[in-house]
Amino acid sequence: MRAFFSALFLLAAAQPVLAAKLALVIGNSEYTHLEDLRNPVTDGEGYRDALTELGYEVSFHTDLDRFGMEDAIIDFADRIRDGDEAFVVFSGHGWSDGSVNYLLATDSPLSGSERKLKRYSFALKNGYDGLLDELAIQGARLQVAVVDACRDNPFKPPEGAKSLGLGRGLSRVQPPEGAFVIFSAGAGQVALDRLPSDKAEERFSVFTRNFLPLLNSGLTLEDAVSVAQTQTAELAAQVGHRQSPSYYDETLGKTCLAEDCHDLIELAALNAAKPSQCDLLYEEAKTLDGCFAFESYLANCGDHAFASIAESYVARQCTQVEAEPEPDPEELARIAKVQRCDALYQEAKELGACFAYETYTKDCADHAFFGMAQGYLDQQCKAPEPEPQPDPVELARLAEAQRCDALYQEAKDVGACFAYESYAASCETHAFASIAQGFLDRECRAPEVALDSEAQALVDIRRCDTLAASPFDPARPEDLPGVDFEDLQTEAALAACQTANVRAPDNPRVSFSLARVLEASGDFTEAKAFYSIAASKGYAAAQTALGRFARDGRTGAKDIAEALRQFESAAALGDPAAMTMLALLYEGDAGLARQDYAKAMDQISRAAELNHARAFRELGRIYSKGTLYQKDPIKSFEYYQRAADLGDPRARYEMGLILLRGDDGIEKDVQQALAYFQAAADEGNVTAQQRLASLFHYGVEVPGTGRKESDPKKALHWYEEAAINGSPNAQVTLARIFEAGSLGAPRDLAEALKYYEMAAEQDFLQGLEQAAEYYENGETGVTDPKKAARYWIRAAELGSKIPTWTRGWSRATALELQRQLKAKGHYKGAIDGAVGPGTRKALKDAYDEFHRLHRYDPAREVIAYANFGWDCQC
Repeated sequence: MRAFFSALFLLAAAQPVLAAKLALVIGNSEYTHLEDLRNPVTDGEGYRDALTELGYEVSFHTDLDRFGMEDAIIDFADRIRDGDEAFVVFSGHGWSDGSVNYLLATDSPLSGSERKLKRYSFALKNGYDGLLDELAIQGARLQVAVVDACRDNPFKPPEGAKSLGLGRGLSRVQPPEGAFVIFSAGAGQVALDRLPSDKAEERFSVFTRNFLPLLNSGLTLEDAVSVAQTQTAELAAQVGHRQSPSYYDETLGKTCLAEDCHDLIELAALNAAKPSQCDLLYEEAKTLDGCFAFESYLANCGDHAFASIAESYVARQCTQVEAEPEPDPEELARIAKVQRCDALYQEAKELGACFAYETYTKDCADHAFFGMAQGYLDQQCKAPEPEPQPDPVELARLAEAQRCDALYQEAKDVGACFAYESYAASCETHAFASIAQGFLDRECRAPEVALDSEAQALVDIRRCDTLAASPFDPARPEDLPGVDFEDLQTEAALAACQTANVRAPDNPRVSFSLARVLEASGDFTEAKAFYSIAASKGYAAAQTALGRFARDGRTGAKDIAEALRQFESAAALGDPAAMTMLALLYEGDAGLARQDYAKAMDQISRAAELNHARAFRELGRIYSKGTLYQKDPIKSFEYYQRAADLGDPRARYEMGLILLRGDDGIEKDVQQALAYFQAAADEGNVTAQQRLASLFHYGVEVPGTGRKESDPKKALHWYEEAAINGSPNAQVTLARIFEAGSLGAPRDLAEALKYYEMAAEQDFLQGLEQAAEYYENGETGVTDPKKAARYWIRAAELGSKIPTWTRGWSRATALELQRQLKAKGHYKGAIDGAVGPGTRKALKDAYDEFHRLHRYDPAREVIAYANFGWDCQC
């Protein structure tokens, strides 16, 4: 047996080293002569991060001219060796001469002869020196290319010249063997950078935002592209546009970019058939045939089935003299620290500078010369140290305490039950909560003393203000902090403001507050009516609200002209929220025809002068991207920090990202980044909650060690928070956690089904398919063919590959499928539970009808009420 194990070991040692995974990502946004593009750089950043997570060494470049493009491509190709995987992403302008597709450098001319234009272009594949040809010549086993470029023509033909084929955009490509080429749009189509409904903070183009999350989702590349095709086409169709991503595949079998991936059906089977860890350890010990391997197996699997065999092996084969002990790692660390502190002290002496001695004393408190260095600092370096940066979590706590202080003071001043009720409802843990409760218990059981009509009107208005005033209303009472939109207690606030409106129908602030509560309740038509009443009396915040309604199409078709009119009017009355929204429209959200950078800069500056949090946040974004002003990472950081200090959750999240990366001249600070993420997550921001969950799941970097530590308990907590707040990604992740019993959670299939079904109810494809599987096979003890069929049909309507599956459903589910498809008018055959071509055609017809009926129609557009903590009425 030992000889057999040795032969296996020698055979394994003779295998070639693992192939490298290399990626080239180019994002060209700023073209000298052609139209600038909005998203390529941020798209490139997204691909860079996703490919890095997949284990690729990524070369990332932005805004390359022809010489820069040439250098980047040659340097990348030179690094490829036989058997390597090569992944190329290009986002920018492209064109075709009818047979060859070209990628354009940023200094490409607007027009010219075909020969001239090719000097600024780089062939994707031409059979000899195109990018894919070079990768194939270098021996790349797999070549993946993602081309996110419009497939129409970006050039103007030279005046008086013949066509030269320049009327064509990117054309069909025949990739070399082993290549997989993805285009973000079909032949002759324009690839959308944005949708009219996109928020200003949307980073990615329409194709990239769908494809990126699927890259490392565990799907094969073919399945990932197929899902992204459907999702992109659906989004484009919503605005009356055709964009159908295409791909050309010359690889053999399925392509997996991660360590292991399968289609959705295979994943379930594989998870059920996975060997245990002890099985794997025993097989590995047999393969290695060494004492250390069998000893490791026994240390972890003493009660495993083959433990007695391993014990016999160790007793007979492992009696040799033990190897020399490894050096004590603690002693090695101590010696290394002494040597480092010796060097730091010597450097401090040579420099003779305070900062050098400060660095030494900070890291070497127990070193031999610490006392001498401290003496130098005491005598020579007495300048005051800078004030520490405020902790954002502490700032949030102080802000909440100040809010409750103000509410309690207001309750004392008013002396009325409703005021104490409002304070007690939102400040349960505040210092004086028990006093307020005592007041309520003693004083608020009998009706309050009746007041005359004028005094009662003032009390009713005050109650409405207390429960519904907006923090962003310049005309709200100065002694009230206002109530954030998502924190409105709609039932109590609606009753209070309706009463106040009866008492004071001509008070525009009451009309505005009532409209605000109606909007929070989902009654947009009534809300608009009361906003209009307040706006007709010159109430600025109401005009801003009407601008939002027109901009977002809240009660009908979107009307940008009306939004601009209302925002202009409110801004003239001094509303900083209107100024900020107006600046975003002039920056580009209202379309190129209305773009006016001068007006945008004027309005955002005016809002910032009024200390408006969102204005500071948008200035942070503007300086980060360089849209209105020259790109300046330091100014961007400063503005984000000012917005974060004022409580803006999105700014806190952005601060967390900047400090987590530590790039662009900002020092990396992981702990401070976590504090900002925590502050945003505590405000209910789902994106921050998911970020924290992911960081604690996969590991947070420990400063100064180069290693990461995970915290399963915190990861599970934040996944649950994000799932409860409506994130389908978090819901599916939690379902998988409970399926596997990972992150310290017990294996609980009923809990997994609960989260899959939460995602399914939001039309999330993975949730639909997995919930359907559970209700069909009854793994949780509950079988429900009606639900299973309903979820299968909905998944088919949304683009699942169910109509092409070869699997069989249970007869009960098949019968329900046929009944429900017949009720929808798609199935004409017998209800017999036999799934054949007719049933599968009916599923495909369901998909076709769904996409025909759900083309974009502004009048029918559904308004998403949950804002996931991002947006405000500011």
